Amino acid sequence: MQSGPCRAQAGSLAASRPLVLAIAVLGAAASGCAPLYHDDDFVRPRTRSASRVPLPKAALLTPQAPPDCGEAKTADARPAAGDSKRMASAVVREPASAAPVPPSPDAERNAELALRIKLEYERECYRQAEMRVRERLHQLQSSVGETVKSVNRTEQPTR
Repeated sequence: MQSGPCRAQAGSLAASRPLVLAIAVLGAAASGCAPLYHDDDFVRPRTRSASRVPLPKAALLTPQAPPDCGEAKTADARPAAGDSKRMASAVVREPASAAPVPPSPDAERNAELALRIKLEYERECYRQAEMRVRERLHQLQSSVGETVKSVNRTEQPTR
């Protein structure tokens, strides 16, 4: 017969067996209460590459500057009718002895031609500016369309 520490260990093992058995029985009973589940009940984590949504380029989202078609350079220098201060300073008093000189026909034709050239230039400038704006708008719309398609793909359930 053994006496001492070995005998005390054997006694404690015999006492802990019912405790281990009770824990095992309670664990088995509790696992029977769990509801049934299917693989479809759990949402699968999406990979980082699948959730990447392409955004439009920052340059397409910034406001576009107005076209520079020469208004500031060729603006009419005459003051507005209601602007009396500018009008008073714009009036140049001629000496009384100077007789009004009628403009020559060539000068009138040159002024007319210069005005027509200026208007044609501005018209062409605005036409080209509109084409650039329409192209930029088309690029922005296609970029936003790609973003929408990507978002729709990520929102669809994967099975």
